[in-house]
Amino acid sequence: MSEWLRAQVRKPFAAPWYARTERSVFGELDADAIVDAVDAACSATFGSGLADGFLYVVSVGCVIGCRLDDGRELVLKAYQQRWTPDFLAAVKRVQLRLHDSGFPCPRPIDVDLTVGSAHVLAEDVLPDPGPDPATKDALNVSARGLAQLVSLCRGIDEPALALHPLRAPNEGVFPEPHSPIFDFDATRDGAEWIEELARRAMEIRNVDSSPPVIAHTDWSLRNVRLGATAPVAVYDWDSLALVRESESVAFAAVTWCKTGEGDDHTPTVDEIEEYIDVYESARGTPFSEMQRKAARAAAVGTMAYTARCEHSVDPTEQVWTTTRPRLRSASEVLLR
Repeated sequence: MSEWLRAQVRKPFAAPWYARTERSVFGELDADAIVDAVDAACSATFGSGLADGFLYVVSVGCVIGCRLDDGRELVLKAYQQRWTPDFLAAVKRVQLRLHDSGFPCPRPIDVDLTVGSAHVLAEDVLPDPGPDPATKDALNVSARGLAQLVSLCRGIDEPALALHPLRAPNEGVFPEPHSPIFDFDATRDGAEWIEELARRAMEIRNVDSSPPVIAHTDWSLRNVRLGATAPVAVYDWDSLALVRESESVAFAAVTWCKTGEGDDHTPTVDEIEEYIDVYESARGTPFSEMQRKAARAAAVGTMAYTARCEHSVDPTEQVWTTTRPRLRSASEVLLR
């Protein structure tokens, strides 16, 4: 039973990660105990045990594609403890509303599961067509798709989304890292230039006092599949947050073309400006001068956070080299 899934869950228990994320999510369960607990949760909740898995992805949490004994397939996502039930319940409500409106997101399943110490959400399987190349046409579709999502969410009242776990106040200029594999405290040497740019960006970004919007804050090719004219599948809905609109477009402008695989491209200044331009056009009204300045500063802040993550695991820039060079070349232009 579940031999494929067991093999996948065992992999991150080895070097170099030593299951840091799994332990922050599931507690002290080993790989086989995690799979056994998923099996028990499926039996108790869905009336059918776990035959095997078809997906296992680790990032902020652990995503498990489950194939049940009765042939059904579903996706479970298990979270670190800082993902509160109130926040996740708000995510489910917005996700269901978007699904019912025809937006291409998985339908959340109205159940509550626990695996080890983890709170777990369940959703239907939304087939993944795979990411397309990050072309100019794809940039246009991505920016327009984000504008559509923000428009669909206007008027939805979900104050719990302001408490996104990855945006919680923290000592210093950065929030607590999204994954325990990044240790900012232990890797401060050499990162001072990154933190100084993040501090300058934050001061400008925070001047934007416009009302927040509900947006997907990881709007990248890792999570968004783009068709010819619109997104065709969007995943990772715990990335919903109540944020300034200038920030939401900045997050996307810097990361929209990233897949998390290989040598991801970090957009140039011109590409970031183009993304914001397309978003503004789809939005129907241009940003104010302050919103535009805030968006450009937030783009620097977004690059700075990613650069800080890179520095924490590769301080000498031998392997993770996708963001720091761009931050050096683009930050002064964007912060003018």
